[in-house]
Amino acid sequence: MNTLTIWNGIKEQLFDSRVNLFYDYVTSHDREQRFAHLPCAQEIEVDFPNPCGCGTGMEDCMLNAGSVLDILCKLFPDPEFIAKIVKGIALCCEGHHRSGFVARGFSLPPESRCYSNTSRDQLTLAVYGLWRVIHSSKDISTELREEASRLIELIACDCRKHIIPETRYNLLRLDGKPALASEMWNCYDHEALRLPMVYIAAFEATGKGFYLDWAHEYLPVALEKTLSSKEQHFWWHLPITQMQLSILLIAESECVSEYMTMLSLAMEKLSAVAALLGTG
Repeated sequence: MNTLTIWNGIKEQLFDSRVNLFYDYVTSHDREQRFAHLPCAQEIEVDFPNPCGCGTGMEDCMLNAGSVLDILCKLFPDPEFIAKIVKGIALCCEGHHRSGFVARGFSLPPESRCYSNTSRDQLTLAVYGLWRVIHSSKDISTELREEASRLIELIACDCRKHIIPETRYNLLRLDGKPALASEMWNCYDHEALRLPMVYIAAFEATGKGFYLDWAHEYLPVALEKTLSSKEQHFWWHLPITQMQLSILLIAESECVSEYMTMLSLAMEKLSAVAALLGTG
């Protein structure tokens, strides 16, 4: 089975054009019932079974969206479908009362809802995917690049508002309570580059210098933490992948050339750990 066949199967089974999101799995061969397992609006509104919606099949829509955008922008030129995925990210950023909060996913119509908890990982992949759209060499329209830029800026501004000492650098939930897996600073070493990555992406998207200034507030310390980390026992495939994405975005942006040596060293260290895990 070739790569294109696999991709078409994933798109056919897991994507729903009513919300432009990829869900985690299906539970029926009947196309109309394949997402019948998704929670109802009443369950989501009371954060049942948990504020992240973990175990419901709609907890990783933004991980999926960012990953798919990366693949499409590199392998399969499909601007029309890329635009749909960007619409899905827009829904997760604006389909609630807090613009720029990256909801993990939305349930299906007629009563689409999202859980109150986001996560650092969902935000990372959403931003990275949008950034890839902006920099894609494929036939991406100016309007679509502008929409991806707009969404990155919304996310960066929401981070700036909430990632502060008073919240312990937590993104918070939609109800204002502390969120799980949402610390964007004073977090584990392998997560330290996420926040400056967001601000650098916003600078690249908009050209507004203050986003780069925000990134510089965190980047030197984040790189030192990454390079000196002794926390490799926390590194598994998802942290390693997202560390790689953070490093790649910052390095490829070329707006912080003074840190290229440190970024290269960070990638070498990460590659060495990944190689050890692969042979362990």
